[in-house]
Amino acid sequence: MKKLISLGLTAGFLWVIPNLGECGKKSSKTNNTASTQAIQNKTCGYYLRYPKGSQLEHPETCTLRIILPEFKGQEWIQEASITLEVTAAENGVATEKPVDGDSPVIGTLTAGGMKFSKTVDGDAGAGHVHTIVSYTGVGKKHQYHFVGMLSSRNPEIEGKPVKNWDPQKSAEKIFDGLVLGFRPL
Repeated sequence: MKKLISLGLTAGFLWVIPNLGECGKKSSKTNNTASTQAIQNKTCGYYLRYPKGSQLEHPETCTLRIILPEFKGQEWIQEASITLEVTAAENGVATEKPVDGDSPVIGTLTAGGMKFSKTVDGDAGAGHVHTIVSYTGVGKKHQYHFVGMLSSRNPEIEGKPVKNWDPQKSAEKIFDGLVLGFRPL
């Protein structure tokens, strides 16, 4: 059983980070007082909520990167970030294909009335795990492509195993929550 810490609840937007330390213990410990912020880019056609304390890179362009705040109590997570790339679409048909490699679609997610296809990929080496979760949705004028990357140390290599640590499931929970804060304009 996974313990969850809620990091934001504003206007129906809930951002949840899985806390995988002490996985066998039940807890109702949540933090519903943390807030979210929003960015709106009319040129690129989106509105997006994200956790307060995040760092934004290139907010004025159609390639926005959000670096999430530290994961307190989960020191094995080094960084979590998500990039939103907006490209042109014509009448709901993408004019460019996002570069995702050959990862198969593992599911869909609906955010802001738009359906996103979801893929997961990753790699590991030298004691680190990188999990990449991608989401692609197409509107009438824009294609929206999110790429989330969770970088973590492998706690088992450091001799500090964490019960039930699953980088893929953790990455999906983190980035699904962020994409749910999206809506097209």
